[in-house]
Amino acid sequence: MRKQKASKIFVIACEGDAEINLFGYLKISIHKKLTTDLKPSLRTENLGGFNSQSEFEKEYEDLMKKYVLNDRAKLIQFVFLFDNDLSDSHKIKSFLEKQEHLVTQLDPNIEGFILELIGKTITGNNRTELFRKQCKEKFKKEFGVETHRMKTKDWDKIFGKDCCNINSLIKKNLDLESLVKIIKG
Repeated sequence: MRKQKASKIFVIACEGDAEINLFGYLKISIHKKLTTDLKPSLRTENLGGFNSQSEFEKEYEDLMKKYVLNDRAKLIQFVFLFDNDLSDSHKIKSFLEKQEHLVTQLDPNIEGFILELIGKTITGNNRTELFRKQCKEKFKKEFGVETHRMKTKDWDKIFGKDCCNINSLIKKNLDLESLVKIIKG
């Protein structure tokens, strides 16, 4: 009997619920268009949010314990999806890249990134709590829902023909291009 070659597993580690929702929407949208059944093995993990590098490192350590002790650890590729609105964001990205993980950052954050796509830029110091709050408030006012509560129909309103599409999303953030390639397989 021939031994089947094990395939790579991608673990998409998202900062929180909003990033999980965005990734889930991208995955569903892209998989609908695929003509092959050879979809990659994707697992999603919620890091539960973090406000500093030290908080992130604790979440990271827990994630590594969960997967790296597995006998298939060599087949796992980690992809981290998180906002770029913390004073430690660049340190976190640098740390992850040194570990040879893929990183996708939404600049300045998921709400601000999507608002920019439709031409509603928020100005100010994007490393402050006030800026994050303004992005969340403006997003909710614009779309009538908070990002962490969004459903497919809400994402369809944003990425449908009325606002913007996934290709423009990728052009705005080249980090997302590698994420989309992983989803496509």
